[in-house]
Amino acid sequence: VWVGDDYLGAYLPALLIMVPMTVPMVQSVTLAILDAMLKRMVRSLVLIGMAVLNLVTSVLLVHRLGYIGAAIGTAFSLVVGDCLVMNWYYHRHIGLDVPRMFKEIGRGIVPCAIIAAVTSIPVALVVPDSTIGLLTKVLFFLAVYGWLLYRFGLKGDEIDNVYGWTRSVLQRATR
Repeated sequence: VWVGDDYLGAYLPALLIMVPMTVPMVQSVTLAILDAMLKRMVRSLVLIGMAVLNLVTSVLLVHRLGYIGAAIGTAFSLVVGDCLVMNWYYHRHIGLDVPRMFKEIGRGIVPCAIIAAVTSIPVALVVPDSTIGLLTKVLFFLAVYGWLLYRFGLKGDEIDNVYGWTRSVLQRATR
């Protein structure tokens, strides 16, 4: 909305890269586990392999598909390295129950996000495209998603963490 239609072509490459990046972002705690176990070298080697794979696939695809090919090459290397190889390593060599981890994470987040997105469609159709309209749509989605996640997606200890975090933020703000 704020940059105009000239940048609409950047949307697909951004999505191609952002979607596979969600997996390592969700798993950021695994880096602390690797550090604690002094096993960061394997991840470093996988990252080098990902960089080489990204370079090769991007160069090959950019000649055929342009900048979309570069995004596909990057996404492919992220899926292979971070989503497949590292999760296999975490499961096989570190002992993390990766399928259970994704099941537990997805249990609350995915249904709440889908319901919030579907609920937000009428608002997106009615509210005009503008900076204020975008802000309204985002805040509506976040309010619905946050309420659903709080009500149905979080477990008891996770709700306690939210209360504790909220309390500490409010205490700091009132000092």
